[in-house]
Amino acid sequence: MTSINPTLTTRDALESWLLDFHKSTATLDAKHCTEKFFTSNVELQYANNPVATGRENAQGFFDMAFKALDIMTHEIVYFDFVAPNKLYQAAKINYVVKGDDPEKDMITIPAMMSVWLEEQEGKLMIRRNEIYLDASGLFGRMGEKGLI
Repeated sequence: MTSINPTLTTRDALESWLLDFHKSTATLDAKHCTEKFFTSNVELQYANNPVATGRENAQGFFDMAFKALDIMTHEIVYFDFVAPNKLYQAAKINYVVKGDDPEKDMITIPAMMSVWLEEQEGKLMIRRNEIYLDASGLFGRMGEKGLI
């Protein structure tokens, strides 16, 4: 494992990076998000799903989910960095399934994410991303609407 420039892992730098990451995912553009933030050999563990290995497979997973959404936003509850490369974050994720009313049908799910970071070309990139949450209500709603 190569070391990460300490200026990239200050509390302010990490908060800025997390906000940028969440802003990117809020676009619901899986290709943009995965190319900007994931290493080519990323490992994505989303809940109880099999690990998606490689940027293309991670993008495929997000494409499947994002196409069924109108809105996805994150509210950071807290985050901690454990040197040399692990970031832990609790968040509330707000979802609106495609065609639902954002005022009435927002689904909010608490989640925990752990990220193994690497520095590439002076930027933080995700080498491994583990997302722990109970998305059964969200995927159930997507299924009811025939979106997945």
